[in-house]
Amino acid sequence: MLPLLLMLGCAPKTFAQSLAEPERFRVALSARFHVEDPEGLPQPALAALAPTTVAVDLVVERVLAREFRDGSLGWALTFSEASARFGRDTPTEPLPLSLAGRTVELRTFPDGELLDVSLVEHIVGPGRLGDVLDVVFPAITPAPPPLRPGQSAGRAMHWPVRLNRDSVLLSSAWARWEAVDQTREQRQVRYAGPIEARGRDLIGEASATFEGSGSVSGDVWLGRRDEGLLRHVFEWERRLEARYPSGATFTQVQVYSGEVERL
Repeated sequence: MLPLLLMLGCAPKTFAQSLAEPERFRVALSARFHVEDPEGLPQPALAALAPTTVAVDLVVERVLAREFRDGSLGWALTFSEASARFGRDTPTEPLPLSLAGRTVELRTFPDGELLDVSLVEHIVGPGRLGDVLDVVFPAITPAPPPLRPGQSAGRAMHWPVRLNRDSVLLSSAWARWEAVDQTREQRQVRYAGPIEARGRDLIGEASATFEGSGSVSGDVWLGRRDEGLLRHVFEWERRLEARYPSGATFTQVQVYSGEVERL
């Protein structure tokens, strides 16, 4: 899957050049959610926030769609296959999700660092689970810094997810990256750090604001010649506190573990 260098001394390709052709990834994501410290919530709302465990299997395709005037890039991320299993100890059989053919846009710097995620409304709604899949976007575009073995550096991962002007969640992982291993074909980097999050959902009577914290850790394998993502294994946790105008509050704990692999 890695683009081959031309012979006779051609330089390695940049991230953007290497991804001019469509790339496909398989994503396996396990997510657990539960609520802590609910105050002032009516019973129907509490029932909707019952503890949930879901395992999602995806195949997505990413292709360069456009270049913005500031030099940033727009990538179409299309969901080709999607299914989910619910439950922790005795999960259900895989159930298809209504995501096939749906597309969101990722906006990145030329080196792959994620700037924005738009068209998320295409994957949110009954039978889609798009509203719990936002960690997939940075997982596919981790964009670690260039490091040689033994080196380390800090670099944040940001992923603003926008349903519209009034509904947005901005998460930032302040990761410290360390070069772990390097061969002729690939390099491996490891990261860990805290998460901060904030957001708002100002639609209707159930409008709310959000603040969050948590942690991320993972290992990323990149192709040496094109810096393209080969594999990403990660463990992330985020705690989101929601506050409503009525004074009601709750904290949702979100625990993710997953793997991204280029096909």
